[in-house]
Amino acid sequence: MGLALALAVLGLNRFKKSDRFNFDRYTSNTTVTVENSHGLTEDYWPMYGLGGGVGTLLGWAWLLLLGSQANHMMKISVHILTTYLAVVSVLCFWSEQIFWGVTFATGAALQFLYVISVIDRYELEMIWFCI
Repeated sequence: MGLALALAVLGLNRFKKSDRFNFDRYTSNTTVTVENSHGLTEDYWPMYGLGGGVGTLLGWAWLLLLGSQANHMMKISVHILTTYLAVVSVLCFWSEQIFWGVTFATGAALQFLYVISVIDRYELEMIWFCI
């Protein structure tokens, strides 16, 4: 934690001056300097840091819940992944990418059946006969 705090403080100090490298001095076109001066990456570093912090907190919360409520968290993970694959499949069909739509839909169905069989300790063959 101490190393992370030190790196954060050093990083905060480095971003006080916007466009400190001034890469536009190496370009021959003078209009590029005017166009690139607005919306530099350095202007948005607090948002990047906030996004990284939120992602870290979510990851730690997920690991904590996975350690204490593993069975329920696995079921939630299955539903999240299956929903993601199904939504991507629908978007593929929507953009008339039939092959990828069928591929993602098949992947979502197989993944759901396999993980449910592992969680509920059913044999995968038993699920196939139920369908």
